[in-house]
Amino acid sequence: MTNFLRRLTLVASLLVTMLLAACAVGQNGAPAPLEEPTVTLSEQESLEATTEADPLFVEFGELVTYEHPSGVFSLDVPANWVLIDQSRPDELFMTWTDTTRKGGVIINLFEDETAYNEEELLSILDAFLSNNFSGQPEFEADTPEIQNDGSILLAWAYVATAASGEKFLLLGNSFVEQRGNKISILTTLIPDERFDEYVEVTNVMINSYRINPDASL
Repeated sequence: MTNFLRRLTLVASLLVTMLLAACAVGQNGAPAPLEEPTVTLSEQESLEATTEADPLFVEFGELVTYEHPSGVFSLDVPANWVLIDQSRPDELFMTWTDTTRKGGVIINLFEDETAYNEEELLSILDAFLSNNFSGQPEFEADTPEIQNDGSILLAWAYVATAASGEKFLLLGNSFVEQRGNKISILTTLIPDERFDEYVEVTNVMINSYRINPDASL
């Protein structure tokens, strides 16, 4: 399945609630179900009509900047995406999903005074994927790549099932990095088939991510 994997890059350059209701926790937490996003009746009717015609549609609204109350990070996310916050006092685990629940972005961030090398950071990322995604059908990860800013990108994918029953390849791109005592994993998820259509807006989201190493959780 490796031929299907495509990467986003920080230079050029989504948790699916419907598919991953049993995951979305920090590295050491127990699984917890995700909440259902809330939409109005008119929005729901429009959504059903759209998804019936295009089962892999992901709804991107206007991007707005989210800044965590602690000031530890900021990220541009679509205004119409739903935030699910499963953070703990010592670890952030925040997921934004679109109203179709086929696209999303995840921030997992915690503090650690240890200075990790690239191999150790990749092990942290591997543990995150193992805890949350590697049990999905036909999960496969590509070769990690060091980015210009020192983060490590790992592209991965698995075969997901839409509400219509249609099978499709779900593409994940996860970036692990250390900034001071902050260890962060940024993950985006989109249907692989729609990569070319959604890559520009996803790149903007990725490039907007900022960590403040001086802030405290």
